[in-house]
Amino acid sequence: MDDIKRLCSLFIVCLVTLNCYAGSEKELCQTPRNKQGECRVISACPPLLSILQKRPLRAQDADYLRRSQCGFEGTMPKVCCPLDGANEPMSTTTARTVPVTEAEPADSSLLPSIDECGTDTQDRIYGGEVAGIDEFPWMALIEYEKDNGGHGFYCGGVLINKRYVLTAAHCLKGKELPKTWKLVGVRLGEYDTDNKIDCVGPPDRQTCAPPPQDIPVEEGIAHEQYDPYDASQYNDIALLRLAREVNYTGFVKPVCIPRSKTLQSKSYATKKLTVAGWGKTETSSESNIKLKLNVSDI
Repeated sequence: MDDIKRLCSLFIVCLVTLNCYAGSEKELCQTPRNKQGECRVISACPPLLSILQKRPLRAQDADYLRRSQCGFEGTMPKVCCPLDGANEPMSTTTARTVPVTEAEPADSSLLPSIDECGTDTQDRIYGGEVAGIDEFPWMALIEYEKDNGGHGFYCGGVLINKRYVLTAAHCLKGKELPKTWKLVGVRLGEYDTDNKIDCVGPPDRQTCAPPPQDIPVEEGIAHEQYDPYDASQYNDIALLRLAREVNYTGFVKPVCIPRSKTLQSKSYATKKLTVAGWGKTETSSESNIKLKLNVSDI
């Protein structure tokens, strides 16, 4: 059952609405292949459950599962399960069973490739606790419009592909976030918020970054189970969909996301980690310059 819940959690991330209609006794629906089906919890639909359990999950299979969604039973997703029990073909290509290894990525065009994400460590500029001008190129500042018409940055996030920034749900609906504030955009490629053009180094050997990219946010998607008044702050995660694509540069790149089963199940509890940002929160603004701090698990 734990495996089913874990797989269902993965499935929930990519669900979209599919219209279903209720029959006299069964909740009838139409599958993406226009066959008659019944809307059931996915764990009670062996054909679609078997598709969900495949690794790597192919893009066309993920799309089929999204279009099969027909509701929820509690937190469990329901799918339009074919009444004939057939496992409908996703494509004419025969699927191969390939063992998943650490070097083998999930089959998804939504995640950046290893050539796009992360950043080169050669010739990096370090400055103690102050981050280098080209360090952490995935860091984003989140912009709000206040009730008096003013604007400011009061949260942070990370770029995960050309249209999405990952952030905390409390940046959308936190109890400390003024209800009159409106989240309007993100800034990428920023280093020092006090300067229009950021440069570091002596005058004869300066390194300068291009102007930051300011991109409007067209939709904020907080985790549906996040409760801003819960002391534990479980499910404090959200996505921001950008109004247009980001232009990747040497100073703006997406963060690398673990794409293999091995990396996704790996524990990082004893690893030394680095946090970065400007210290921006809903109630304070700690630094105009991007900072970094090495931390360890205590």
